[in-house]
Amino acid sequence: MEYANNALSFLVNILQWLVSLVFLLRIILQYMAVNMINPIAQAIFKFSQPVVGPLQSIFPNFKRFNTAALVILILAQLIPLFIQIKLVGAPIIIIELLFLSVISLFKFVLDFYFWTIILSAVLSWLPNAAYNPLAQIINAITAPILKPISARLPLIGGIDFSPVVALIVIKLIEILVLGPLYG
Repeated sequence: MEYANNALSFLVNILQWLVSLVFLLRIILQYMAVNMINPIAQAIFKFSQPVVGPLQSIFPNFKRFNTAALVILILAQLIPLFIQIKLVGAPIIIIELLFLSVISLFKFVLDFYFWTIILSAVLSWLPNAAYNPLAQIINAITAPILKPISARLPLIGGIDFSPVVALIVIKLIEILVLGPLYG
């Protein structure tokens, strides 16, 4: 039984990660007004629209921010937590479940930006990466974080250290903000 629970937990985590990734990208790309000619952006919008579309009548956009996709993101955190709590047989406290869902979402967003910034730095070393649709999306996502840091941080030996500073700040937020909340 334990192996079945572990396998189910693994599958739920993978599904949660994929759903969270798609809907977080939907929110970010819509908010950033990324060029919809990009095939990756088109795929994300096309894949998420059947779920987001009907919910938008209940949760309309706030300016460029997609609140329906945010609700789905929170549910994507809440449902696996609910399943895991049920699997271990612990009592379910709704407020605690919602709180853990929001913290889980915040952690997911921080992890997403952490790895996106690393990917952006690696892609910056490749000569033709700027023409790649994935690189264009990654640059659009990371630019609002990295540009203000780059503007204040001088190049050292021709190298931009803004990704390093951003990664340190993300990890400090995880340690100083999320650490106590999880504890």
